[in-house]
Amino acid sequence: MKLRMTFAFCLFSILLFSCSKEVPVYLSGEALIPLSDSARASSIGQNTKGDTLFYRFTEAQKESLSNASLSSKGVSLVLSLKKDESEKKETLTFYTGFLYEEDFLDDRKLMENMDARFQVSGVLSKEQLPAVDVALNFEVGSVPTGFFVKGEPGLKLLSVSFSDAVVGYDRRGAVPLYAFGPDGGGIDLRSSGFDFSSARKMFPAKNTSDSLLPKIVIEKASTPDIGTSSEQLCIRGAYSGEEFVIRCSPVSDTFTFQTSAFESSYGRLSFSSHGELVLCALLSANESLPVSASGGKVIYPLVSDIGLLFEYPQKNWRTEDYELFRWEEFPDVLIFDTANYDVQNQFFTRLAYFVEKTGYKGTFVSDSFILTAHGYNAHDYKADDLARFFTRAAQEGVRLNSHEILLREILIANNVIVQSGPDSYSAGKGSVISFSKESPSYLRYQLLAHEGWHGIYFGDEEFRDTVAMCYLMFDSVSMDFLQTYWETYESLQYDRSDEYLMRNEFMAYHLQQTVGQIADYFTTRAKWGSVQRSQKKNADYIVSTNAEAFTDTALFLSEYAFTRWGLVAGRVWNISR
Repeated sequence: MKLRMTFAFCLFSILLFSCSKEVPVYLSGEALIPLSDSARASSIGQNTKGDTLFYRFTEAQKESLSNASLSSKGVSLVLSLKKDESEKKETLTFYTGFLYEEDFLDDRKLMENMDARFQVSGVLSKEQLPAVDVALNFEVGSVPTGFFVKGEPGLKLLSVSFSDAVVGYDRRGAVPLYAFGPDGGGIDLRSSGFDFSSARKMFPAKNTSDSLLPKIVIEKASTPDIGTSSEQLCIRGAYSGEEFVIRCSPVSDTFTFQTSAFESSYGRLSFSSHGELVLCALLSANESLPVSASGGKVIYPLVSDIGLLFEYPQKNWRTEDYELFRWEEFPDVLIFDTANYDVQNQFFTRLAYFVEKTGYKGTFVSDSFILTAHGYNAHDYKADDLARFFTRAAQEGVRLNSHEILLREILIANNVIVQSGPDSYSAGKGSVISFSKESPSYLRYQLLAHEGWHGIYFGDEEFRDTVAMCYLMFDSVSMDFLQTYWETYESLQYDRSDEYLMRNEFMAYHLQQTVGQIADYFTTRAKWGSVQRSQKKNADYIVSTNAEAFTDTALFLSEYAFTRWGLVAGRVWNISR
């Protein structure tokens, strides 16, 4: 979304007439009502009477403002201000803010009332800030009747427009944007932080069936050199008192923070290192619908980096059973976080046995089986397997549970599968991964790393080709150990004959933990009694070689992933808390 885009019904224009002192400023196709000599000239000059531009909205403009303020995206009033190049004074201070109906009851008191209405202040200068766009925002339910700009000679008002409601700053363009909440503030060119506290007066207080907390989009300057996998260039900061780290990536400079990911959704954003790289930090409404059109079911995801999900407050979920996300860096991947294993099992266990489990592939287990059998602690499925599952279920008359029916609705709504006939579904684009709040913290990190790598593998052909090369060159004894373990371990039971599955899991087991942990991970399993009984010769080989083949492969794949995405073994997220 271009944050400077105005609503279609709020296009503005400016007409400058060299032959007239009158310079009307237009908003929504109508000229604003000027209430001062300076306003009629849309500038403050040495010979202009007064130092304040007073404007009143027309009735149509006020109605447009009121209607837009009630939309899910809200509305900002954007003023484009400029320092006249002919003005010799180096700096020029200005103040601006809204005016309300009571301010216009007596025009003689406009100046008096204005002193109490100061909302935003700034200093224009030829070198640092010759022009600026200022976005003013008001508290929900308190629609202004006009606005003012007070300043010194040389201040010009170039245009006025509506935009979707935003708070924060955007320094990416030739003319920077500074957007302030109802409590206002001052433009600070030296700071890369911003106080978003007063945005709570513009946006919802919590996620509900018909409202959604806003997001903050942070964009940094491009950094071709992001460091090394062991010393990655990072931006460190805090929001509402909670610290975070943004790791610079070779593929993306934009990071979305859902304010619902924090205990306090409105607060101050600050940076403690490399904040100068941050060019844009804007809070705005989420584009996605909070729930489906009927039934209050959450079927549309929130965009987020995976790293913000581990400590995401469950109180801010849109439904008790689960929350749904779209992975920002890999947007074809949907992520389910479930309240517990029982909910996750209802969504995915029948699917797990149908797609992957030895002896069950292509069959449908019963509802009672789902209640007692173990699926997985976390899940991953690509689009064609999902389409095949729901097609076969429809054609064979399998009675799906309510969570599976909801899953199908979510997949269709997000184009992961497409209904191609009354009883048939075809693959769309993307995949699904899931994990659960019931998993302890240490396990959630490993599980989501594991499932995250699967999501990347599903969608990236070059990555699959690289994994295939490693797979084919891998030590044969170590490979036999790994596949026998997968096939015989009770909670896994992977189908060894499925080459795609074998390569996919080969990759994920190498990248689910750090390179330094991988030798201990596999030698520990090689010493388990069950593994010693099922494949003693292979297991002893892994112990005697200290899982060297696994470490070498993990190191290679980790360095590859860092070069491609800034990710490494054990970490598929670029934002950490």
